[in-house]
Amino acid sequence: MKNRKIVYVGLLGAMSFILMASFSIPILPQATFLRFEPSEIPAIFAAAVMGPAAGVAVCLIKDLLYLMFRAKSIFGPASDFMASSCLVFVIGMVYQRMPSTTGFLMACSLGTLTRVLMMIPINLIILWLQFGMSSTQVMAMMWPAIIPFNLLKSTINSLGAFVLLETLLRRASFLLKEIKTHK
Repeated sequence: MKNRKIVYVGLLGAMSFILMASFSIPILPQATFLRFEPSEIPAIFAAAVMGPAAGVAVCLIKDLLYLMFRAKSIFGPASDFMASSCLVFVIGMVYQRMPSTTGFLMACSLGTLTRVLMMIPINLIILWLQFGMSSTQVMAMMWPAIIPFNLLKSTINSLGAFVLLETLLRRASFLLKEIKTHK
């Protein structure tokens, strides 16, 4: 990574951490322990503008900072990293191949689907390790809580990143060109 790209990734990682640490709300009444925060927006932006590795690096920075300063155990940040990086990596890969509004929306849809599918086995493992929950207990939570949560969180964060990216493309194309030339 070139120096400027490293700086951008670090800044977006810090921004993601601040969003995660300062704004967290439950979005499903049946599972208030699953909380939405807009921390994936900077990571999706990084993946779209600088590539999938940059987006995953933003997720890693965010979750390492959260682990160091806010988390009570490793399970929450580890689960969040796996969920976020699945979403962000796929968005970055698809959008690189199809850099258009339609491509971005398709990338977000595929990223959301990937996240939902990946979080099924990940939740089976994490919830067993963290709380000793059996696979039957975890599977009973899938349709009413875990799958809808991952769909909602991915969709809201993708829409937020879409608005940010479209706004910047219209108003500050020179800035995006500057970032892209330092890949």
